[in-house]
Amino acid sequence: MSPMWDTTALFPSHPGWPGASTCNGEGVGPHRDMRSAVRQIPEKNLPHRGASCRLPKMATFQSGTGKISMRPPQTTGLQIDMTTKRFRIRSLTPLDASQHFLDWIADPNVMGPLNMPARRLTSPEIVAYIGSFDRRRRHLLGMFDKASTAHFGIVIVEISEQHRLAKLAYLIGDEAYRGKGALRECLSALITYLFDKHGIEKITAHVETGNTPSIRALEALGLRREGTMRGEIRSFRDGARLDQYFYGLLKPEWEGRALMPQK
Repeated sequence: MSPMWDTTALFPSHPGWPGASTCNGEGVGPHRDMRSAVRQIPEKNLPHRGASCRLPKMATFQSGTGKISMRPPQTTGLQIDMTTKRFRIRSLTPLDASQHFLDWIADPNVMGPLNMPARRLTSPEIVAYIGSFDRRRRHLLGMFDKASTAHFGIVIVEISEQHRLAKLAYLIGDEAYRGKGALRECLSALITYLFDKHGIEKITAHVETGNTPSIRALEALGLRREGTMRGEIRSFRDGARLDQYFYGLLKPEWEGRALMPQK
C-alpha cells in the first residue's frame, strides 16, 4: 500500500532539486500544490502579539546539492497536543528530527507515490524544516503510538483565519501503521479539534486521482469530492500533468456523523 498523502511536495526543496520551486517576490512559495516546503512568510504579514511573535533570522545550511536557507526552529505559537485511544497527535519540535524522519524522505518507496524524488537530507535541514512552521497559520504535527511512543507519520495543517478554512496534508511513513485505521483515528481527533477549538468551519484536502488509499481515508472521514482540478500538478518523473481531486467537509456535516474521536 502506498503512503497516504494529499499533496506532492511538502518536504524541503530548493532550486537544485528536480521539481523544486522558487519563492515569489513576496517570499511566499506556491500554495496550491505547496511545492515550497520551506515557504517563508514575511514578518510584516504576521499578526504580532508582542516581541515573542517575531520571526527569527534566516539560517543557511549545506546540503548534498548545495546551500539551502531556512528559518531556525520556532518556539512560539500554538502548541497542539491531543490523544486518541491508541495515538498521540502533537506539534513537532526540533527534538523530533529523528533518523526515522530522514529515512522516510530518503526512501523511494515512500516518496515515489507522493510524486517526489527520494532525497538524502541532514539533521540540520530537518530541524530547520520543522522550524519553518509558524504554529499559527501553518502547523506540522506528528502522529505517535501511545504504547511505544513510535513516530509513524505527520500531518500538515494550513489555516486561513479569514475564511476559517483548514487544509490538511498527511503522510504515514512507517509501513507498519498503514491499513490499520491509524490515519483515520488521528485525523478524526484533529478534525474535531479544528472545528470545536480553532473556529474552523471547513476542512479541505487535495489528492492525486490515482492515490486510492488517500481517497478511501478521506471519504471514510466524511469528506466529499467537490471537483477535479485538471492537470493541477506535474509528475516529477516525466513532467506529465496530473489531475487532483478536491475534497471538502463542512462543520455541520461533521457534527452530524456518528463517527467521533476517542477521548
